[in-house]
Amino acid sequence: MKSGKLALLVLIAALVLLLAFSGCVKKKVPTKDPAVLAQECGKLEGVGKDDCFLQAAALGFAPACDSIIDAVKKDSCFQALANATLDSSYCSKISSASLKDDCLVAFAQSSSDSGACLKVSEPLKKDSCLLQVALSSKDSSVCVSISDSVSKDNCYSQLALQSSTPSLCALLSTVPSKDSCYSQIATSLQKSSICSSISNVSSRDSCYSQIALALPDADICLQASQISVRDSCISQIAISAGNSELCPKLSTIQSKDSCYSQIAIAKKSIEACRKISVDSELQNCIYQIALQKQDSANCALISSSELKDSCYSSFALNSRNSGLCAKISAVVSKDSCYSQLAALLSSSELCSKVASSTSQSNCYLLLATQRLDEGLCALVKDSVVKSSCYSQLSLSLGSSSLCSKTAVPDDCYLQFAQSRLDSTVCPKIQNSAKRDDCINLTLSSSPSILICPKLSTLSLRNSCFESVASANADINACSKITSDLNLSNSCISKVALLKRDLSLCSTLPKQSLKDDCISSIAVLSDSTSNCSGISDKLKKANCIKQVAISLQDSSLCSQAYSLDKTAFDKCLVEIAGLKADASICNGLYSSNSKPECIGGVAIALNDSSLCSTLPLGPLLQAGAYEKRDECLLLFAQETQNSTLCAQLHEGFKTKCDCFFNSQLSGCAGAVGSLSVSVHSFDGNALQNIQVAVYRQGLYLYNRLPTSSDGVVLFENISEGNYSVTPSDPLGFFESSSSNVSVPRGSQASLSFTLNRACNSNNAISQFQSDVGCCYLGKKLSNNQLYYASDSDNKRLLCSENQLYSCGNPVECTASNSCVSPANISGKIAGEIVSGLTCSSAGEWN
Repeated sequence: MKSGKLALLVLIAALVLLLAFSGCVKKKVPTKDPAVLAQECGKLEGVGKDDCFLQAAALGFAPACDSIIDAVKKDSCFQALANATLDSSYCSKISSASLKDDCLVAFAQSSSDSGACLKVSEPLKKDSCLLQVALSSKDSSVCVSISDSVSKDNCYSQLALQSSTPSLCALLSTVPSKDSCYSQIATSLQKSSICSSISNVSSRDSCYSQIALALPDADICLQASQISVRDSCISQIAISAGNSELCPKLSTIQSKDSCYSQIAIAKKSIEACRKISVDSELQNCIYQIALQKQDSANCALISSSELKDSCYSSFALNSRNSGLCAKISAVVSKDSCYSQLAALLSSSELCSKVASSTSQSNCYLLLATQRLDEGLCALVKDSVVKSSCYSQLSLSLGSSSLCSKTAVPDDCYLQFAQSRLDSTVCPKIQNSAKRDDCINLTLSSSPSILICPKLSTLSLRNSCFESVASANADINACSKITSDLNLSNSCISKVALLKRDLSLCSTLPKQSLKDDCISSIAVLSDSTSNCSGISDKLKKANCIKQVAISLQDSSLCSQAYSLDKTAFDKCLVEIAGLKADASICNGLYSSNSKPECIGGVAIALNDSSLCSTLPLGPLLQAGAYEKRDECLLLFAQETQNSTLCAQLHEGFKTKCDCFFNSQLSGCAGAVGSLSVSVHSFDGNALQNIQVAVYRQGLYLYNRLPTSSDGVVLFENISEGNYSVTPSDPLGFFESSSSNVSVPRGSQASLSFTLNRACNSNNAISQFQSDVGCCYLGKKLSNNQLYYASDSDNKRLLCSENQLYSCGNPVECTASNSCVSPANISGKIAGEIVSGLTCSSAGEWN
């Protein structure tokens, strides 16, 4: 029992202590008298003394601030006293001008004392202080003391709006600000009399209009000076209220009629329309209401035949009632009504009611395509529309047999085949030229060896077989090519490459073609073992080189070593550059290749310091730095880093300097030039052929187009070996490549003759009388293509009195009488063809 009481007493004591420490039980601390505290502060030293006086001042003991030594704390002390005692005189004792101003502003705002604001030294703070006091005290007299005109206007404006006192607006300094002030108060109070004080006419009228619309009161609208504003104001009130009695107050007949019309339409009252004075507006009003009421009987009230017809037509279409079409007076409108309703109801009977033959035919055409019913095409009277009907249905139904019923079946078959990419339809076309076009357009989607014989010329058939072979990798298609050995060989090579079948290469007639075929397959399959079948040593070495480079495997380069040391070195050089691995350069056959090899690696790593790893020659002899200089020169040229020129020696420095600036003294003999001419196989100059020049066969030096004479000049080229490749951007001619050495201080020249065999696009390459691929030499230089033709639908081309057909040009006399070539059907060789004229398009007609 005693132990229980003891535990209870311990618990109570613990609770008491907990409450004491938690702050729930507070011990009352008597407040010390501030004067006594100030006396005690005087006994302290250092920072504590100032803090103590600051505490005494906070208790209301003003003399304490004078005893503070620290200037910042003293200013804070006076600021605290001013706030505590609401006495601005303490602010004047603050030494800091900025703090003094802040103290006065705070005092002014709390006490609404503008006098304190006037003591502020900083102008912007003073104006801001006066503005706040004026607004808080609603005393406009305070605004007078504001120095800034914008702030002063802001003061008067805000007070005017706050108190809705228009007289204050007059105190503003600018007319626009006064007008804005009057306008805001007028619209706020909805007192139009205040608007009269606005100077600007537009602003004043806008003020009247806003108040008139807000009340609403049309009489106020009449106070506006501008007629347009006045009419708009009255019209809006009249229409909004539906009060037509206000319409006469409008100034123009047009505005009055518009007012009557809008009110009548809103009320759906035809009688209200009768107040409209202009008949066209009156009829339109009745028309609009007739449509709104959805009652066709009202259409009869319209006197305008055009609107009446439109009214009946609208109801006929909306109600699907063809009887209303009969009430339409204009034949064209009536036909349109029947036609549209026929389409909506899918009714051929309504088409029969269409009076115009053309409109009736179009009606049946629309229904036929809508219902996919070819029987409706038979009802079409217009032959052109009937043909179009069958043609459209052939596409929609996917039935080319309907083309036989069209006026021009060939065009229908061609359109059908093209839209569905169906070449099987092409043989149905009688016109050979259109049949050829059909097959060419659809061949890519369904390449078939069976369709090629349907083409009209040997060249087109051969081209077709080549396309089928390429698309299907079908060697049988190649065997169908006749009288064109080049195309046949090209076809076999393509199929062999597509199938990667080396055995097909062996069927080619020439060893050089076989080697090229095997090389292409080897490179494509990345297999050096396939290169072994190549007989030509140089081509075999090049094949191995290309595969090794493709795989970036320098160990494969060794297979080319015994065949061609140059190819071996080129193989290592290119792989070293691709892999950025200088160690590969150690395996080179010729030390002369090492600068190029190390240079390629340096370029890949963007590190010219690698050139310093090349060995030096005898230092006392000329050319000691030759290999390093060659490497650095290559790096400088490829990276366009002219600063490296300073590190070069002897002639290499001159080469480098002249590469970047050929105008330097002494550069005339340090560089050379290269002239390249390009001609077609027939000897004509070729313009705009892109000629690319590669330094050391790897790095592009420049690329320029040939001029009108087929020549391009590359100037200021450093001496050395280059590879040149002209290529035709339009694809009419094959590219070609050749190597050239540019000597120091003189010009090197190269000449190219570009050829191209007839291809699937009938591009022209050479004179081939036996394959139907022809050209006009002079025109060919401008990349214009010409085709052979016979009398069966093919074009006969003319130029400079020459008639060309499958390679047989014949001179024509001035009277356009020509001797017929042997292969024009229906003509005997040597027969005079008279009456032909040469058109501007270049065709003999």
